[in-house]
Amino acid sequence: MVVPIVLTGVAVCDIIIAGLERIAEPGDIVYVSGFSSIEIGGHPCNISINLAKMGYRIHDVIAVSSIGSDLCGEFILNILRGYGIITEFQIHKDARSNKNVILVVKGEDRRFHVDVDATIKLSPDYVIEVIKRYRPRVFYIAPGLLGYVDENLRNILMISRMYGAINMVDVAAAKPFGRRDWDFLINSLDNTDIFHANLYEARRVFDIDSIDKAMKSILRFGVKIALITDGENGAYLAKDNYIIYQPAFRVDVVDPTGAGDAFQAGFIYKLVDILKENTNLYSLDSLGVEELKHILLWAQASGASCVMGIGTTSTVSQENIKRLILDQGDSILKSTKIYTI
Repeated sequence: MVVPIVLTGVAVCDIIIAGLERIAEPGDIVYVSGFSSIEIGGHPCNISINLAKMGYRIHDVIAVSSIGSDLCGEFILNILRGYGIITEFQIHKDARSNKNVILVVKGEDRRFHVDVDATIKLSPDYVIEVIKRYRPRVFYIAPGLLGYVDENLRNILMISRMYGAINMVDVAAAKPFGRRDWDFLINSLDNTDIFHANLYEARRVFDIDSIDKAMKSILRFGVKIALITDGENGAYLAKDNYIIYQPAFRVDVVDPTGAGDAFQAGFIYKLVDILKENTNLYSLDSLGVEELKHILLWAQASGASCVMGIGTTSTVSQENIKRLILDQGDSILKSTKIYTI
């Protein structure tokens, strides 16, 4: 069965410096011992590569974004095309491709320093045209840094649904670019099937501290499956009137960059795999607790495999995911909790 997946969001050239003992003071210098790299980044790029490395049929993976006519844009396209991924990118001669300087101090979360330009020029009409052409079974979008696409998010999701897609919305950043709040996203949740944010992002979007309250709020907007990830503390999935909490895999963290995208790639991969087995690719209602626990397990293993190496995709593979599940999966499933809300 052909299952096209359209992934929309930012495309970035990541300049990663990991394993730092500290951040340099003004005028000071900190030497780096081999933990630096220039990598492709951005949600559609990371997820599409991770799907390819998991063994998904690459000609069914379509990445949509906007880049500048520059060295970074060429770098991004060459890597994606090297994996065989279909790239539906707008190229702007008068824009800079997005760049992100990522500093990772040992034992601390990442620090992002983002130069945003080309992706805010992505055309909503272009995204809609891609949807109409490929008729995806899964449409994923990470709003927050997409300019006019953010403004037209609800309409884009309505059209995607009209063409038969399961809509997945993932928060792109803790703070939307050029906006004071996330009202444009909240107003689009009635056309969203699956919603994901990490805990910090969820608190910023919904102004709610409690995970349970945030989950209830998301479901009340009409979302069918709500996902909140909390790094080494695990992940939460809400559906209908219950929440599944699953503890995280235990791994040595080298670089946490891209863990959320790897989680989403794993979730998409296993979701499609299970829905195909059920011969009902369009219905999330058919998914029961046991199936959701295993989808969440694969997603978490994917995210855990990502943080074991530097960069957003370098250590994500089906082999590494299966090894983690073989070593820790039974223990994690036994520790998984289900409770009603």
